[in-house]
Amino acid sequence: MLSKVERQALELICDEHRQTRRGAKTSIVHVGMNAANSQQKARIVDVLLTLKKRGLVVFGYESWLPTGEGEGALWAVASQAVAISSEEQQEAKPCSDCETKAFQEAEAQEFSAKVERIGSPLPDDLLNRCAVMNATLLAQAKRAHEAGEPEAWRDLHWLVETAQQLVALGGAE
Repeated sequence: MLSKVERQALELICDEHRQTRRGAKTSIVHVGMNAANSQQKARIVDVLLTLKKRGLVVFGYESWLPTGEGEGALWAVASQAVAISSEEQQEAKPCSDCETKAFQEAEAQEFSAKVERIGSPLPDDLLNRCAVMNATLLAQAKRAHEAGEPEAWRDLHWLVETAQQLVALGGAE
């Protein structure tokens, strides 16, 4: 069972990893957890070390990364929260048919709007700029990997996937 502050720190590390494909530096965790003074920062470091001891995060190359167990622990907490929420909803007054229908129609409209945005092609100039940026970052990641940076393989993997997607978009026209 995770404490509230452990869960928040683990969520922050997982979110940072999902967004950047890198770990979260301790300073980022401090900022994300609103640790302003040295006492609060020390408490956050204690929490990070506890998470590390429990095998939920690892520390490498000056940053914290979630482990599979860490992501699994967050998933378990989220699943438990959903189960509790659905139990509370069952105890509450049931929705009327018209409220349910209005909600379903609103969701369908929102979904179709998202699909239209996702399906619309990128303008050629934007696609080309993305490809050039990807190639530049890929070259940097390759140099970092060759220099022995331990986390560079993650960047390489992500950038190669992104390049394949850009090529597919360019050929879809």
